[in-house]
Amino acid sequence: MHTNKVLNESMPTDVQIIRSRAELLQSQHACFASVVAEREYLAFLEPPSLDDVIAFNRAQNERGMIAFQAVLGDRVVGWCDVRPALVEGFSHNGDLGMGIHAYFRSQGIGTRLIAATIDACWSSGLKRISLEVFSSNLPAIRLYEKVGFQTEVVKSRGRLLDGRYDNVHTMGLLHDG
Repeated sequence: MHTNKVLNESMPTDVQIIRSRAELLQSQHACFASVVAEREYLAFLEPPSLDDVIAFNRAQNERGMIAFQAVLGDRVVGWCDVRPALVEGFSHNGDLGMGIHAYFRSQGIGTRLIAATIDACWSSGLKRISLEVFSSNLPAIRLYEKVGFQTEVVKSRGRLLDGRYDNVHTMGLLHDG
């Protein structure tokens, strides 16, 4: 049983960054659902079913998805993945998605998670990683900039949710190696 007290007493050094494991997808789904429920950081307003997540991950893994999980024991508290493009002429590109459970933010876990993912992307031969982030998500934008992402496009009023507009930044990171 994981209570808020247990979560708050956990140290960020206890959190391990590992290659994603299928047996932890149920826990990752729960983490994803908690971030979706905040209605701030992800484009999803409802989480997909666990079965859909398992099917998506299976298909993406077959296509070369690079994925890591931040885990505390057997509990996923964050994830980061890059899905390589499949279209000829664009296969050097990948799209990044990530999230951290609210109780584990601002502890350096996101930095460790994205760094492991980026390193694996470059090792796999990718040359470009892109992502989209809402302008209101300043901590995420700062994280992305810290690891080298640059804003390429800003879609003004790209999202209208709960009566509020938010700009959408498209950011990119290039590897010249």
